[in-house]
Amino acid sequence: MKIRFQIIHNFQSDPLKVIGEVLHLTLQDDLYNQLDLRTTLDFIKVNLNKLLQSDTKLCYFEIDIDETFYDLSKYDDFIDGFDSRLKSLDGFIRLVKFSDEFRISNYLKYFEEIAEIEMNIREVFSFIFYSKYNSEEVDKLDEYDIKYPADKPTNKDFEDRSENPFFYFTFTGYYQFDKPKELPVKEIIPLIQTNELYDHLRNYLNLRGILEERHIDFLKKIREKLGSIETVRNCVAHNRAIPNRAVSSYEKVKPEVHKFIEDFWAEETRIEQEKPENEINFAEQYSYDRLKELLSVAEWNEYNYEVVLHDFWQTGTPEFKFNNLADLKAHLLDISDNTATANFPSNADDREAYDTLYNGEFLVDKTLNEYKKELIILGWL
Repeated sequence: MKIRFQIIHNFQSDPLKVIGEVLHLTLQDDLYNQLDLRTTLDFIKVNLNKLLQSDTKLCYFEIDIDETFYDLSKYDDFIDGFDSRLKSLDGFIRLVKFSDEFRISNYLKYFEEIAEIEMNIREVFSFIFYSKYNSEEVDKLDEYDIKYPADKPTNKDFEDRSENPFFYFTFTGYYQFDKPKELPVKEIIPLIQTNELYDHLRNYLNLRGILEERHIDFLKKIREKLGSIETVRNCVAHNRAIPNRAVSSYEKVKPEVHKFIEDFWAEETRIEQEKPENEINFAEQYSYDRLKELLSVAEWNEYNYEVVLHDFWQTGTPEFKFNNLADLKAHLLDISDNTATANFPSNADDREAYDTLYNGEFLVDKTLNEYKKELIILGWL
């Protein structure tokens, strides 16, 4: 069973640690599954943890549990326990639950497919709008002329159900985000007439709506395809026969919509991973490869809170043991620096560029980040 979430937070600890500990307690105490923290961490995949303009973070993660081995029959208790434990933590702001295989599995063919498409679209819309607006602004969507098919839910409704406004639109409701609503002239004229506020007005007008070109492009592409999906959705929802032409159009559009969504997440991940502060440059590559070699054969002994490094690339295969993160980092930094010294050009002029770009502490942190689960289990994070 796989469930996907987005959580807005200010957690001081790594989100994998926070989510893992909460999930572990929920599975043990609410569903009486006997398992350890290591196993629980394997159920979790953190896809993105993005810093927002509000200095909060948006964590996009999924939980995947094999129901053949673990009892999830009390599914509502599981969701309620997980949700309430997260909400009780310092730094928690908002949790939104998306695709849910437990319920989707009960849908018929078209209903299952369309439900997945709609949840995936909501998930992307939510990510796009949380990337521009804070959670309260997303609940209101004041910059858009929004029409709900029924009475608008309250903010409390959104919070109680782990949802947001995008759960309450029909497919045609997503057409409402083509551009922000026009401002009434009576609100603009006084600002234009006040010279000292003109720059403020111009900036305000220029910054309205979704601004990222890739996000605008996604909204446009999705709008062009939703009609074919909604035609079939309406027939299924109201138990009507689906016209052959509608089925043909639906089958053509369905993979295109999935491709748009897959491409969106791939691009967001690529952009996040290729930020300058996350990249390995040519001066750091030697040391990075060396650190990865060492850690790939390390022993992570949780029973005595010890890490053992085996240097199979050195004569005699020396062994080094560590009982805390600071000492491990110091040792890896020495190896990183020594590797850099040995591989950089000997000529001072040629070497200068390497020395300038090389950052040993960054390399150690980046490499250890790949072993985050082990460090959490050892209690070092």
